[in-house]
Amino acid sequence: MVIAIQGWSESKAARNFSLARKELENIPGVKVLIPEYLDATGKFTKFRSHKKVHEYAIVIRQAYDNVRREYPNARIILVGHSLGGVIARYLHRTISEISDKDLILVAAPNHGIDYRTLGGPFGIVALPVVELLATRPLCNVPVFFQLLKGSKFLKVLNELPAKNAYYIVGSRDSTVSRESADPFGTARVVDCDHHLIPRNPEKAATSAIPEIVKIVKKELVKTETASS
Repeated sequence: MVIAIQGWSESKAARNFSLARKELENIPGVKVLIPEYLDATGKFTKFRSHKKVHEYAIVIRQAYDNVRREYPNARIILVGHSLGGVIARYLHRTISEISDKDLILVAAPNHGIDYRTLGGPFGIVALPVVELLATRPLCNVPVFFQLLKGSKFLKVLNELPAKNAYYIVGSRDSTVSRESADPFGTARVVDCDHHLIPRNPEKAATSAIPEIVKIVKKELVKTETASS
């Protein structure tokens, strides 16, 4: 079983992961679950997101627990893109049975995002506005502050590093730095920007999808070997 956790997107998670789901479910025995966890979708989603990471993680935790009850012997792998990767790491910290090797972290800001680069994590906001938001919390977007480089949340999260997790980064990612997305220098690098989980099949070859498929196949073989 694969639980896919989208990033801080403006569209539906199932739509974002549609191509990845198709490729993964071509692997015999693999089923992909894509929980919708964001509290807002549509235009200006990021300005309308009013929950913290642990609150977003509740939905994913419920999905995880449901899978565990329905398939008690199943291997559960978490694939998290961007904020989704941070949520996966939060669950790794809070659920003892999730091991490092159950995590595939795609462009996750493990050590935060530097809002001073290229308009910050909002992407569409001018730098002065981002700086104002970062220094004076005028709007209720708590997850933004949690994802900033040097935040208290990330310091606590990194007290339990996921050293043996699978990391995937885009060589042209200007949103999350290589240092943050690849904390141990072990990441698989693909020729892509921050949009590493595309919906367009023409972009699949240079995205994270082929690497995710390889990792899932590898871990399934290990699981089947261990149980035989």
